[in-house]
Amino acid sequence: MERTRTAILHQTSTRVMATGVAAQMAAMPTSRSSATPLALLAAGTALAVRERRLRAERAALARRAEQLQRASDVRTRWLAGLSHELRTPLAAMVSFAQVLADTQCPGERRESAAHVELCGDHLLALLDELRDLTALDAGALRLAPRPTDPASIAGECLSTLRSQAASGGVRLRLDAPGQSDSLLLDPTRLRQVMLNYLANAIRFTRPGGTVTLALRRVQERLQIAVSDTGVGISDADQRRVFEERFHAGGAGHGGSGMGLAIVRRLVEAQDGEVGVTSRPGLGSTFYAWLPWVPATSTVQAGEILASRARATPGHASRPAAHPAR
Repeated sequence: MERTRTAILHQTSTRVMATGVAAQMAAMPTSRSSATPLALLAAGTALAVRERRLRAERAALARRAEQLQRASDVRTRWLAGLSHELRTPLAAMVSFAQVLADTQCPGERRESAAHVELCGDHLLALLDELRDLTALDAGALRLAPRPTDPASIAGECLSTLRSQAASGGVRLRLDAPGQSDSLLLDPTRLRQVMLNYLANAIRFTRPGGTVTLALRRVQERLQIAVSDTGVGISDADQRRVFEERFHAGGAGHGGSGMGLAIVRRLVEAQDGEVGVTSRPGLGSTFYAWLPWVPATSTVQAGEILASRARATPGHASRPAAHPAR
């Protein structure tokens, strides 16, 4: 962020200086013999004044940028602390609600406890999303790649959401033929990507529909594709669906509007990319591509990670079949 601000300031100053020089040169006589010393002195004085004004403006912009950065850092720390402080008592409330729901109490009370537990789980999920976005904004997200079986993680995610899908009359499928390779990935973040995609697909799929999680190896990348038979997304919404707080088709389907934005940030943090294809009324397919790095050995894996860390972001080849948004 700081490098970007510096580059903008430099470009602005260079452009203004060039404009000032051009204006002074245009005002000077075209004939060398007619360029009197007095005219040259006046032009040089005007240029020096412009340069001093430009330096003052640059200093003011730099101070403003520093103030904005400090404000952003304060906001990030405040949100991180708020998320932590809210999560602790909320987790305790959810635990007590679970105990009440499991006890032999009257049906109405048991239903109320179950409702409290459901609402508490939803709030905990929102706090987790807020925590992740805060960490991503601050550049404080730490990845922990290790040998991971993507197909196994996919099966766990489907099991986690099977009850939620069944309550809405939605079937879940896993399509991962021959995907038994162990890859160097962060299993926690991989699970988070899959769960967010699956939960989003279930939310937008009508009763009787199907949500499919497919894994493929595409151009030396792991392709994660979650397809649904839901309502689909318009072309205009597809261009914005990975933005924070954006609800495709309005907010009537629930959700915080942060899940897909978190997926994009998590995938990009691992040198990957996301994409979506959709047709209104026919369903959607959300993609994530992650580097295919076999977990062959600890030494080789470490060398691969080091080379990826040294590489310039954005220069890796991308799958062309489904462009990212």
